[in-house]
Amino acid sequence: MLSSLFLLIIPSLSFSQNLIWSQPIEVASGVSASLRPRVALDNQDNPIVIFAQNANPNQLYKTKFNNNAFEPIVNLATAAPYVSSAAGPEIAFANDIIYISFENENEGVYMLKSINGGNTFSDTVRVDNVHNKAVLPNVNIKSDFNPLLSFTRVNSSWTQINQVVSNSIDGGQTFLPDVSASVITSNQPCECCFSKVVSEGSTQASIFRNNDNNVRNFYASVSHDGGQSFSDYLEIDLLDWNLNACPDAGPDAYLKNGKLFITYRSGSLGPNRVFVARVDLNSLSVEQVTPVDEALSSSMAQKYPDIAGDESNVGVVWMDNRSMLNDCFFSYSTDGFDSWSTPVYISDSSLMVQFVEPDVAYRNNKFHFVYRNQNQNIILYRTAELQNTSSLHEVVFNLEINDSKIQLPEHLNYQLFDVSGKLIQNGFESTLDISGLSKGLYLLKTPTSVHKFVKE
Repeated sequence: MLSSLFLLIIPSLSFSQNLIWSQPIEVASGVSASLRPRVALDNQDNPIVIFAQNANPNQLYKTKFNNNAFEPIVNLATAAPYVSSAAGPEIAFANDIIYISFENENEGVYMLKSINGGNTFSDTVRVDNVHNKAVLPNVNIKSDFNPLLSFTRVNSSWTQINQVVSNSIDGGQTFLPDVSASVITSNQPCECCFSKVVSEGSTQASIFRNNDNNVRNFYASVSHDGGQSFSDYLEIDLLDWNLNACPDAGPDAYLKNGKLFITYRSGSLGPNRVFVARVDLNSLSVEQVTPVDEALSSSMAQKYPDIAGDESNVGVVWMDNRSMLNDCFFSYSTDGFDSWSTPVYISDSSLMVQFVEPDVAYRNNKFHFVYRNQNQNIILYRTAELQNTSSLHEVVFNLEINDSKIQLPEHLNYQLFDVSGKLIQNGFESTLDISGLSKGLYLLKTPTSVHKFVKE
């Protein structure tokens, strides 16, 4: 039976209608026990992916997207990086400069540098100055493109814990003595939760989980003099997660125009769930704290969140077990935190496998994801691009639909999405074959309009 309807795109359409998803691409496979992939971008937005192999000794690998495929993996470091699902090598990027930080299995902090977009990397540079143990590093890039690292210092008995920050002023060839970021806070940090360091101008902040008599909230310690000293701090989550052991769960964050965007995990409200927070570092005030998924059931557990974006577009990835198996999810805001999309799958939930350890990078309205198929030990990459729907012209035409085809008025570029925002078809046609589609709601986008239809 022939039917006809049209729908002009309007801002109140669901969040997922604004996302254009790419198909997953295999990054690497067959590397035994490859853990915790991280993604960076070169100056042309080509992804560089790093991951570690849990072997004897451990190995650190990288690969870069080139000519529509990822290059063969390259072993990066002679030092053996510590890695688990919760912590491991970290990556930071700006223009074509990329820094990688990692902890050596002998408990020292090291860094690698690329100045050509991840094509090649320097020899390892040791960051800590060897006294006491140095573990769980994190890396960021300052506005002058020098690196700064945060890491945890512990004594031999692991009874004295200190979160520190170390700066370089010569492009990462050497590092200044580390400065304590946690000494001004009460009690001491959790011993096995990594910190996150961010920088903007002369402002630096170390975000870490504190341990105040087993109350394990997140703090931000702030420097206003380029990391020479940390003079202010604030408590971020105020959820009072009371736990008698370190939960092995650090934060992720970025800093834009004085606003700190943070994600972290807390079990304070029952199940382990992912939260997002926005903090004004100028006034040292927490502006918003919200869970990414209000509908989380008591049987679910969320973990390993990461965040990327700018002041308006913010995206968070994490892993949870809502479908009984672990899958990777994404939620995003296009209004700077005021509202969040319903969580959508990054991974293919129809496969009976575990998808774990997601990471996200962002630039030019596009989110870049990496994650791991744990059962088959495959690292995957895909993207989701935000579309500026408000720029579409209000051009009205009838959309003729039946069970097998859609008839357009002329040859048009089109994209066809399912209700989750997944790209099903695209091309340049006047007649679209939809005979193979399952029953359900779909969205058809042309250069001038978006149409919603139901396949019976």
